Amino acid sequence: MNSRVMCAPCLCLLLLLLTAGAGCVSAPVSTGQDRYDLGNGQQVSVYFVGQNSDWTFSRGCTWTATYQVSNTGQVGTGPIQVNIELVNADSGAVRDSRTIFVGTLAPGQSQPVVAELDGECAEDYTVRAIPAPA
Repeated sequence: MNSRVMCAPCLCLLLLLLTAGAGCVSAPVSTGQDRYDLGNGQQVSVYFVGQNSDWTFSRGCTWTATYQVSNTGQVGTGPIQVNIELVNADSGAVRDSRTIFVGTLAPGQSQPVVAELDGECAEDYTVRAIPAPA
């Protein structure tokens, strides 16, 4: 039997394993902690806690971003939400976003928010979170 014929299945198996084991090439960068004045004395900070990335055949690359939203003001907030965006680092275009309802926060109270975002595996991204009244 020809050795080239036997190597073809080996090469196909190797390519399949490399493709299946491929992860997301880039890791989004966040700006860290940002403070926002929502008006009427309502002050909120959004702190980047961390992220995880994953790759699947069905969805491609996904990033799970976790933030901590805190009321840093002296008064309670009305209902608020946080818009978390995956932004292309080169073009500035928003690739994916999720709006997470937080609710009301008493002074000093915090709440985590988590969003799973879809992107292209070979692109560079930043992640940003922007709170707003709901």
